[in-house]
Amino acid sequence: MRHERERLGWSQAELAARLKDYGVDLHPSAIAKIELRDVDRPRSIRLNEAEALADALGLERGTITEGVNIPAIDVGVDILRNMEMLQRVREETASLLGSIESVMSLSDHPEEVEVLLLPEKLRKIDAALRAMDVDAYVANLRERWRQLTLRYQARYPE
Repeated sequence: MRHERERLGWSQAELAARLKDYGVDLHPSAIAKIELRDVDRPRSIRLNEAEALADALGLERGTITEGVNIPAIDVGVDILRNMEMLQRVREETASLLGSIESVMSLSDHPEEVEVLLLPEKLRKIDAALRAMDVDAYVANLRERWRQLTLRYQARYPE
């Protein structure tokens, strides 16, 4: 980005002024921070800022975000992974509960089975996970992620 701005002979203040034409109000110091990519904590670039920067500089939109970590996308991926893990835990808990109950129903001496209290604990875990409505939450996240991906692909066709 800096290279392109300097090639055009623009100062950071001039780029900031041009960004206003694209609906983005960035202070020149914010542009300086965005251009410092090799620091410990570079300033995040919001998607609308990346689009406006690319448009103002006459670049393809995808070039601004190459190698840039977009936090919202990373967070979305992490949330989706966690929700899928919860969904698997709930399914495995229900399956395990069913297996234990089957074994216990076949036992001639259920009082000798060490896991007598385990089914109740598993029921509580299963009930807690069901109360969270993990399935609906994961489905909602998947749909939102799909829509976000479609919007991104529409804006940045390959």
